[in-house]
Amino acid sequence: MSDKKRLSPTVRTSAAQWWVALNDVSVSGKTRRQCAEWRMAHPDHERAWQALESMHKTLRSMPAVAVRAALETPSASSRWWRCLRVMAGVIAVVVVVACVLSLLLQSIG
Repeated sequence: MSDKKRLSPTVRTSAAQWWVALNDVSVSGKTRRQCAEWRMAHPDHERAWQALESMHKTLRSMPAVAVRAALETPSASSRWWRCLRVMAGVIAVVVVVACVLSLLLQSIG
């Protein structure tokens, strides 16, 4: 990305929020369409989305121990690594909330 302008923190945050929303087990078609519209609304939106997808693909191909070690090293304090740590935390919270809601719904029904 050296020859292209940097993505704004707002766009990167929005991309991360959309990514989390689309990876929710109960994502709706409406949410998928809204995300697609957001991605098409500006080239930077699509660039941010593609950056997240690329990062996700890279992380999925790495052993979990290596990812954890990389995230915990003091040198991993760049903005992208901080964003990634926040995104991982948000994903963990979403998964926990989804599991709790699922258990609650099962116990009610």
